[in-house]
Amino acid sequence: MWTVGLFCLLFCSLSATTAQEECVDESAVISSVGITNIRVVQQGQILKYQKINANLGNGYDSNTGIFTAPRAGVYTVYLNGRSQKDKELYMALYLNNNKQRIMTIFTSVNNKHGRTNNSATLKLNKGDRLYVKAERDSYLWAEEDNTFNSMTIQRVAFS
Repeated sequence: MWTVGLFCLLFCSLSATTAQEECVDESAVISSVGITNIRVVQQGQILKYQKINANLGNGYDSNTGIFTAPRAGVYTVYLNGRSQKDKELYMALYLNNNKQRIMTIFTSVNNKHGRTNNSATLKLNKGDRLYVKAERDSYLWAEEDNTFNSMTIQRVAFS
């Protein structure tokens, strides 16, 4: 199955030691989460990442699988996936509860683990919610130390 991770990164220019603290305290949004076990995500189910590497800004909720933008801004989102051998993966990124599908990732390869990725840039308001949901039953491949299935959210501009 796929290992899926969520990364929310903000790049700040740091000119002094205190600048780093200011960036982190006031504007950084960094979350990095993933799965560590092979699994099937049923059609319509939101993927919940159980391994949290970082969650600066507390945007990601591991109980719901939903990232809530703690600050308004422009975010770049990258989705990556890896399927189990001979299985399909079809996942989508959704915005809020209005069923607005932003992008999808899909792979289905015979005799191999499939790989896929996609990206989008979005203007998010504070409180906007992003989540990854299975469009069909999806067979995720995972290992303890990888992020073959990942979502990276990078806050690149401020509103």
